[in-house]
Amino acid sequence: MSLSLALLGAGAVEGSIQWWSRGHRAHHRWTDTEKDPYSAHRGLIFSHIGWMLVKRPGWKIGYADVDDLQKNKLVQWQHEKYTTLALLMGIFFPTLIAGLGWGDWRGGFYFAAVTRLVLLHHATFCVNSLAHYLGEGPYDDRHSPRDHFLTALLTFGEG
Repeated sequence: MSLSLALLGAGAVEGSIQWWSRGHRAHHRWTDTEKDPYSAHRGLIFSHIGWMLVKRPGWKIGYADVDDLQKNKLVQWQHEKYTTLALLMGIFFPTLIAGLGWGDWRGGFYFAAVTRLVLLHHATFCVNSLAHYLGEGPYDDRHSPRDHFLTALLTFGEG
C-alpha cells in the first residue's frame, strides 16, 4: 500500500483504512444477519445512513479479523492520524487547489470539498442500501444483494 493511497483514502472522509475495512469485512461475513453493521433487514434508511448515526455496541457487530491491518505500519499511521488527514485531504487540499489554481477559494470549499464529499458519501451509502433493494438477486435467494442499472450508475459500477 502506498502513502498516496492512504492520503487519498483519508480524503474521502469515510473512515480510516482499518476502521472501514473492519466494517466492510464484517458486512460481507455477516450479510443480512443481526451482526451485519449495516444490514438491509433493518430498513432502507438504516442501511443507507442510519448505521453511521446510531452508536451500536461493539459486541452487536460481528467479528471481522483485521490482524493483517494492525501489523501494517502505514495503516496504523493513517488510523492514528485519521482526523487530521481527513480534514487536510478532504477539505483543505481541494479548497487549496481551487484557490491557488484559479482563485476560487469559495468554490473550492463548497464544490471541490463539501459537495464532492456529500455526493461521494451518498454514492457509497447506496451500495449498502439500494444495492440490497433494487433489481434482481441472481446469486443467492437467501441474501439481499441485488443488481440494478440505476444502482450501478449511482455507485460508480457497484450495483
